[in-house]
Amino acid sequence: MSNTLLQHIQKINAAATAWATAEPGRWSAHITEDLNHWEGYGITTPEQFDHYMLVNDVYEMHKSVFGSKPNWSKLRAMTDEQLQEKIKVLSKMSLSAN
Repeated sequence: MSNTLLQHIQKINAAATAWATAEPGRWSAHITEDLNHWEGYGITTPEQFDHYMLVNDVYEMHKSVFGSKPNWSKLRAMTDEQLQEKIKVLSKMSLSAN
């Protein structure tokens, strides 16, 4: 496994830290940089990682909007573009519900 995934995650974590420290009262979580953790999920590249994070976002948004869990396997099979479109739709649904 290359360090490319590690560098990708470190960049995301650095951006989160910068955002959190920019103003008082902010905090952020960090993504684990343990590559063995990600390899256990079959994730070894930044592209796989980004796809996994999109799937996770749609999964959590679906639970929030509908109160039920979507099918993880079906989400994993979707393209990044399909997942991004789903996020837009779920965001609109969430905003209109409030």
